[in-house]
Amino acid sequence: MKLVAIVLSLFAASSSPYVIDGDTLVFGGEHVRISNLDAPDIGNHARCALERQRGKASRSFALALVRKAENVEVIGRSGQDRYGRTLARVQIDGKDFGNLMINAGHGRPWRGRSSDWCS
Repeated sequence: MKLVAIVLSLFAASSSPYVIDGDTLVFGGEHVRISNLDAPDIGNHARCALERQRGKASRSFALALVRKAENVEVIGRSGQDRYGRTLARVQIDGKDFGNLMINAGHGRPWRGRSSDWCS
């Protein structure tokens, strides 16, 4: 039984985070909202079809970043948002995840409220 626990622990420690959308990742059960990034929403949270389309592209790009990364880590935790997600920055192979998303056109800097992705 101890061997199973050790193997599961190693798997959890080495597995990549799960990508919810462009600005939300899950690390071992901890939902992390990227604090310096605003990405378009997907699903029912999107305000229009254009936002949903942009949100899907943003999620796909985030997923590609995470999949090819050797090291993904949460840094600078700064509390929680209204949904109970941890607010933090994330680094991928030493580079800021939010900046990578913004520079690729899949997000905007967080300014305290969501951007209008429908125009």
